[in-house]
Amino acid sequence: MATSTATIDDDISIDTDRLINSKVQDEYVCPICRSLLWKPVCCKGCKTIFCKKCIREWLLQKDCKNRCPMNCKKYQEESPPPILNSLLSKLELKCCYKTFGCQETILYESIERHENECDYQTKQCRGCENKFLLKDIRQHEEYCDKIDIHCDLCQLYIRKKNIRL
Repeated sequence: MATSTATIDDDISIDTDRLINSKVQDEYVCPICRSLLWKPVCCKGCKTIFCKKCIREWLLQKDCKNRCPMNCKKYQEESPPPILNSLLSKLELKCCYKTFGCQETILYESIERHENECDYQTKQCRGCENKFLLKDIRQHEEYCDKIDIHCDLCQLYIRKKNIRL
């Protein structure tokens, strides 16, 4: 995930190696993706807890027939026990952009917000299409001559390098 520019949301899971000072307990791991539970939901029949995204993808499979992956019976969703969310919320994680320089330690409950705003995620320049860290992109785009600028007089977009002052 460290090379991804995608933001964290329903569509990703969190690798257990990102945990800080905690031993991964099986109760925290999704039996489908084997990653840390993200937005957990529970099977009403067997009480197994899954990532919301994982179980939804499982249920979309043709041969699934709306059955729980644990073979208990028809999958019916319910909220996980409140204690699980309480325990998860106390876990400390490394940012997925650690390899790009982020040194933050983030609580599980804040990981989505942090990683959506992290200065160490990569973003593509609107002009030259090179990738830069979010913390550096604004400065780069100030000087990138391949960016189009809107002209208030003629209402056209003009490439920055073609503008004469």
